[in-house]
Amino acid sequence: MKIKLDEHVGEIARGATTAMTVRILGGLLGFGFDVLVARMLGTDGAGRYFLAVSMVLIGSEIGRLGTDATMVRFVASSVEMGNWLTAKSSFHKCLAISVFGSIVASVAIWVAAAPLAEQFFEKPDLTPLLRLSCLAIVPLSIMNATGQALRGLKDIRGFITVTSLFRNGFPLVLGATLIPLYGVEGAIWSLAISFTVASAIGYGMWKKKTDSADPVGNPIPVPEILKSCLPLVGVSIASIVMRRSPIIILGRFAPESSVGILGIAQRVVALLSLVLTAVNSIAAPKFAAMHVSSDRELLARTVRRTTAILAVAAFPVFLVFVFGSKLILSFFGPSVASGATVLVILATGRYLNVFSGPVGILLVMTGHERLQRNTSILTAIICVIICLYLIPDYGSTGAAAAIAVALTTQNLIAVVLVRRNLGIWSVPAPWKMLRLTRIG
Repeated sequence: MKIKLDEHVGEIARGATTAMTVRILGGLLGFGFDVLVARMLGTDGAGRYFLAVSMVLIGSEIGRLGTDATMVRFVASSVEMGNWLTAKSSFHKCLAISVFGSIVASVAIWVAAAPLAEQFFEKPDLTPLLRLSCLAIVPLSIMNATGQALRGLKDIRGFITVTSLFRNGFPLVLGATLIPLYGVEGAIWSLAISFTVASAIGYGMWKKKTDSADPVGNPIPVPEILKSCLPLVGVSIASIVMRRSPIIILGRFAPESSVGILGIAQRVVALLSLVLTAVNSIAAPKFAAMHVSSDRELLARTVRRTTAILAVAAFPVFLVFVFGSKLILSFFGPSVASGATVLVILATGRYLNVFSGPVGILLVMTGHERLQRNTSILTAIICVIICLYLIPDYGSTGAAAAIAVALTTQNLIAVVLVRRNLGIWSVPAPWKMLRLTRIG
């Protein structure tokens, strides 16, 4: 068991290191693009940009209809059993569902753009930007689908390259030309073009890896895919509500400069989650495979050691954000540096998320999608309530507090659900964490 455990944890750690290296590069490119947006557009222009991008993310997240995690789960488990025909069938059907849903979402946002801009945000000049953002929704969904399929194949380098390196690097290159010429519209065009190119490359990578595989297995029925992914629509919507409702509500009650500060702080603090996303990208298919093999004890030990690696690796980054918040934000301009408190609050919530371990993805990969959905919906409601209470008086600081409280609540509930339904206590004692990070 010791050798087997170290083999799995070592694969997660090594894979996460590779993934994290590429993600850090992608994160730095994304950081560069955000600096470009903030410096060239100012906090007001950045606020308008983040409101428009929120529509892209909302449309894509809802339009994908929960197929991301379903694709990873089905592709990984099919490949584990050598059923390549089933894996390819899962990919193509999940992709078709995602594209259809994203087209519907794009049309809905296009139609709703004018009422949203004029009546909700009370900023009529936002209408063209919201409509322009619709062009990026379908390409973003295809890019995510191809990336998740590569993740299911355990091609983590390909997954991270498509969804992080290309996603963040291409906009930086295009934005340097388009933003000075076209302002906020140029920033949105940079995203739409970049997502399209990354989608094409990602699809080519999937084809290259699967075309020569033996057609073993049976095509997966669409009802089986829908049975898994539709409960995750609630998770997707709740996730979007929790991550994007603070910016949208802030756009309703506060000036665009406050929206810009919160949007930039959220993008910066996302670097703290690089450790979690890197580990999750490796751990998710392994959790699915261990669950299929019914090796519950190995799964439990792997989860605890993975959590220890996450908590220890992320702690230095958390300290940098807490004590260097003002300096970090000053890269985006003097007016953004005033959001140091916002960054500290968001960083605290993010670190507690990392400290809880990969509990959300563990629930999904072990067939407990509905529990994850219910938890996400509950915490999304909590986030909106706190936002409505705090934002009118405290602006971006209140929005950051709402995000941190909701995120912490979500992870505490998930920890309890993992314990109750899988018999796994995901968070080891703090004094055992350093020992558990040792491999071998």
